Amino acid sequence: DCLERLGRVLVKRKKFDAAAAAFARAAKLFPEPAAAARLSWNLSGALDAKGDTAEALAQLETFLKLKPRAGEPFVRYAKLLRDTGATAEDVVRKLRAHAERDPDN
Repeated sequence: DCLERLGRVLVKRKKFDAAAAAFARAAKLFPEPAAAARLSWNLSGALDAKGDTAEALAQLETFLKLKPRAGEPFVRYAKLLRDTGATAEDVVRKLRAHAERDPDN
């Protein structure tokens, strides 16, 4: 919990490398996959902010396995996909695949 909070503070201070390191260390401390995946959301944001788009996308995909209900993760997912060179059709196809995995979403 302390490392996760530290990561959030570091993001606000625009110290993205340090924030990413704090979130990564925190994720290693959580034995439950859901808690570790939640930290992947935070890590994804820090990595995106520091310009590490490919790794941000990988971390976000870990988080999306939790089947979040909020729209923000999918907005970030679409943005990261586009930032890595995906076409609009690819983005739509991947978003549809996530929607099909969770019929309640």
